[in-house]
Amino acid sequence: MNKAQDVLLTYGEVKNLLKKCQTSKKCTEIETMKYAVKSVISAPHAPVELKEKLLSFGITEFEAVQLLNAPPKKILDLYVIVEELEERLTEESIGEIIALLLPYAE
Repeated sequence: MNKAQDVLLTYGEVKNLLKKCQTSKKCTEIETMKYAVKSVISAPHAPVELKEKLLSFGITEFEAVQLLNAPPKKILDLYVIVEELEERLTEESIGEIIALLLPYAE
């Protein structure tokens, strides 16, 4: 795989990239682009600006992207995304992450 393609993107970043794409493409490409933009725009996601804050808690970039793309409603949701949650994060940090992302949860 090309190194330029090995990038983790949040829904917000994908949305911005899709908006920058030119619309002078073939019909199939246009319809595909419309579908992708519609699905990304309609999906709930937290702002990309929160990524650095999440990384400061000691979670991985992959976990941060997953949390931004599917913001958790409760602690149980964090267990699904963050490996070894209790060993890596304090109860206070877990609460802060939930509070940070809860306004964006579906």
